[in-house]
Amino acid sequence: MNTSQDSEGAGAAALWHFGRAEFDEGTFELRVDGRVLDVERKPLEVLLCLLRHGNEIVSKETILETVWPGRIVTESVLTKCIAKLRDALKDERQTLIRTQHRVGYRLTVPVRVEDSRAHAVEHLSAPESTFAVVPSAPAVEPVDAVAAPKAAQAARRPYLLGALVVAGVLAVGLAFALRDRAAPPPAEKSVAVLPFANLSDEADSAYFTEGLHDSILTHLALIQDLSVISRTSVMQYRNGDRNLRQIARALDVAHIVEGSVQRAGNRLLVTAQLIDTRTDSHLWAGQFDRSLSDVFTVQAGIAKQIAGAVHAQLTPEEQRRIERVPTTDTAAYEAYLRALEVERRSSSTRAEVEAAIGQLEQAVARDPSFALAHALMSGLHDSLYWAGKDASDERRRQARESAEAALRIDPGLPEAHVAMGRYLYHGERDYGAAIKVLEHARELAPGGAEVPFWLGAIHRRQGRWQEAVASFARAAELDPRNEQVLMEYAFTLTALRRYDEADLVYARLEAFASRPEHIRLKRGTLQWIASGDLGPLERALDAFGDAAMTDCDLAMAHWELYVVRRQFDAAAQAAMSCDDSAALASDAGGIPNTFFAAVARFWAGDEAAARTLFEQAGATLEARLRDRADEPAARLSLAHVLLVVGEREDAMAQAQRALDELPLSLDAVSGAFVMKMAIGFYSVAGETERALGLLRRSLEMPAGEHAHAARLNPVYDPLRSDPRFEALMVQHGA
Repeated sequence: MNTSQDSEGAGAAALWHFGRAEFDEGTFELRVDGRVLDVERKPLEVLLCLLRHGNEIVSKETILETVWPGRIVTESVLTKCIAKLRDALKDERQTLIRTQHRVGYRLTVPVRVEDSRAHAVEHLSAPESTFAVVPSAPAVEPVDAVAAPKAAQAARRPYLLGALVVAGVLAVGLAFALRDRAAPPPAEKSVAVLPFANLSDEADSAYFTEGLHDSILTHLALIQDLSVISRTSVMQYRNGDRNLRQIARALDVAHIVEGSVQRAGNRLLVTAQLIDTRTDSHLWAGQFDRSLSDVFTVQAGIAKQIAGAVHAQLTPEEQRRIERVPTTDTAAYEAYLRALEVERRSSSTRAEVEAAIGQLEQAVARDPSFALAHALMSGLHDSLYWAGKDASDERRRQARESAEAALRIDPGLPEAHVAMGRYLYHGERDYGAAIKVLEHARELAPGGAEVPFWLGAIHRRQGRWQEAVASFARAAELDPRNEQVLMEYAFTLTALRRYDEADLVYARLEAFASRPEHIRLKRGTLQWIASGDLGPLERALDAFGDAAMTDCDLAMAHWELYVVRRQFDAAAQAAMSCDDSAALASDAGGIPNTFFAAVARFWAGDEAAARTLFEQAGATLEARLRDRADEPAARLSLAHVLLVVGEREDAMAQAQRALDELPLSLDAVSGAFVMKMAIGFYSVAGETERALGLLRRSLEMPAGEHAHAARLNPVYDPLRSDPRFEALMVQHGA
């Protein structure tokens, strides 16, 4: 329900309530505690636009189109309107109207609306998209990541390939992208700490410099009154020339910290300076010449000096946490820093993660009370478990025990609560308990991006999509250059059919992505999903040239394109060029490349070749399910195999078991993917009623099937002669 439509449909002027304020549409008055505020008309129209979207993020483009329809207005005009609203509402700290970095604005307090009959309605539903495409719901990928948040890259393919559905958006009008608009001013108490220069003579010393930099960021994130940009977003400025004013604009901060570290034996020389980039003035500079054992004093001192220089208020409890010494054993701390360097990588092999765990085992052997080391060890165990590199119960137990040890040693350590939250989410699927623990971590470290990222992932699994959007938006605000955060944010927006907002996030990501060609590939796929146009996807794949078939992800993207183009021989060849035993892998299960090649040969009419490949795939799938029974995607693939080789009864049983293993009530993302796979199975099996019933549901829910994908997908060919299938396609715009 859209509350603005309801009130307008009743012909009544709406009365909006948010926090202590209310806005009367009839009189166009803004009141706080009954007192009318003196605000101009245009800022009030901006406020009304926000109110009509409840607590949803409203893009700048949407506001400009709504308040100034048909006119070209710069963002600076909108920025001034927001500033006037905040001034009138005494909202300097953005407790009512929050800026979503480079995207738009949203209200942060509950919104209620009353019509003339005094029927109060909570604004819960998402607003209608301003994006002129069909209202079908594309799928969302549950990349819930390793190592904060490094997301299981292997888990991304299923949501692209399994039912030929991918999260999708269609690019917004080029005019929006070309408008010259001024960015809103950064928050006064905002800071980015750039990577410190490593001036040490020892070749193997970068890990120490990065660890010190990381610790300063962690200290600053503990301060409620300070906005600090997370590590991932600043690391891209590690090398090269630095234009501080440009960096500040890119990160939307007022202040920049630079520094250097020089270590010689047991001596440590650290320099740091804080610069107000708006005036190019140096607010503070310091030099610390200490012994290595004083490293924690140095880190805490720099953090406190930065906070004081920008006038951030530091509570006694925050000061105590900043000054806490994690270990008195310098060798244990160095082992921790070496492991942290592995955990911070964008991707690591199992051997590298195992070696890092070994470093941490040495650290806690030297100092059993080293809670930070226990917390990091839990996260590394969890990364191996959730990514499927070691999905054993023993690995899960190690993740739990390490998190428990960290909490037992230091109940006030934010990292310990994050570790336990990750374990409860990944290891137990106990979403409620995980959220409770993570919320406590957020109270302890309000400035960190890691907690809202994990909360967004969990909310999405619960089907709490609006809360997931808000959490990912907050993570993107705190870590604006984190590719993984923006990917998940965009996918979640797409699942809710908020295509224009999703595309804005993708465009922002493409501008700085380490591999922009991969973002263009996704946007090409998404344009197909939104509009049925395969051209952008084809052009994006062509840009990779010969390299496309040497990468498993790209090979499977080709498989998808060839299948919908009905070039089945080429599809089979693409699948076999991927030599990964799980060409498609996720927490819902792994599917071998032979299965995809078999499907293509089957559709090509080459039954003999298809049967041979299906038998090979079946042997792989059965072995996989013996090792780990709870893989519904693998089980549904096995059901396909059994159906083709003539074991129909067993095939039907496997399909039903897969649906029972991962229902939507347990997992709204992977459950939706499993449902899409089941639709394809029942279609091929001739179970038309079951297939159409599930397809109808899937087309209407977030992360479900998309009509344009269904229109082209050969797996639905058995349904096409049924008029109900065509009616569904027309209903959903394909």
